[in-house]
Amino acid sequence: MGDFGQQSLTDFQRALAQKTSAPGGGAAAGVVAALGCALAAMSARYTSGKKYSEEAQKTAELLALQVDQAAVACLDFGERDALAYAQVQELRKAKAPQNDIKQAEMAARHVPLSLLKTLENQAKSVAAFKTLCNPWLLSDLRAALHLLAGAGAAAWEMLVAGDPPVRERNEGYELCESLNLLALNERSPKDKP
Repeated sequence: MGDFGQQSLTDFQRALAQKTSAPGGGAAAGVVAALGCALAAMSARYTSGKKYSEEAQKTAELLALQVDQAAVACLDFGERDALAYAQVQELRKAKAPQNDIKQAEMAARHVPLSLLKTLENQAKSVAAFKTLCNPWLLSDLRAALHLLAGAGAAAWEMLVAGDPPVRERNEGYELCESLNLLALNERSPKDKP
């Protein structure tokens, strides 16, 4: 499988396309989320120079650092998801005791739920930055929000595939809906009727 942070995008894409159970949707969600964070970081870094207030530049620097760290965490979520799902598959294949399988499934569900929490937190920070962002980079900032929301939708699918308890399902649904609203509210004015 390999460390996603060390793989080229081409290598990851090829691994994802193979007839294997992992990496799969959760790993892809982590990679897309990392790309969304990177795009937000770029938008923030372009909000610098004498045209911008000291406050705007400081906020931009802090956001860039925050989403840089989140991008690394998202790649880690992708790797953890692939490993957790592979563990579930191995236990099922080995006909392990049901309790061991249930524990592995619970651990596997925790990964996409944690990713959704991270994504919502980052999306809120990115959306709040809109009023300070370099206007030439607003389309990139909006695209970052759409990538985060898309990764959240994929994480939601991975969560519900694990047949979570109602509490986890509801929490995941609310996080996913929040991400969708943040992305939809940031659509380009040209897209609105």
